[in-house]
Amino acid sequence: MLYLAIKHLHMTTAILSGIGFLIRGILVQIEHPVTQKKWMRILPHINDSILLFCAIWLAWKLRLVPGLDVWLSCKIFLLILYVTFGIFALRKGRDQKQKAGFFAMALWCYLSILAIAINRPLFLMF
Repeated sequence: MLYLAIKHLHMTTAILSGIGFLIRGILVQIEHPVTQKKWMRILPHINDSILLFCAIWLAWKLRLVPGLDVWLSCKIFLLILYVTFGIFALRKGRDQKQKAGFFAMALWCYLSILAIAINRPLFLMF
């Protein structure tokens, strides 16, 4: 029962994280002032912390090992890229064009993580 609750919380926070990133990325592109609000910077960290906690708990519960479980290693690598590109897309990019490029790359990473999560059984063949 607890496993299913954590799994569903993980999936929910993953979707909310992607939707939130998409909204924030669009708002940054149109230079909307709401992106400067404190809650707009804090809320994603709360959601993503819950997401990370659930991911670690699920990996522990299922006895998954990065390096041995190829799909998990791919997700971790893509997560690092997603966070890095996201930082440049939302804050560190020099101009709107550069931010848009990093935003597109971060979205690609996010969608790839989702694709791996959905198609995980295919990775078990390797």
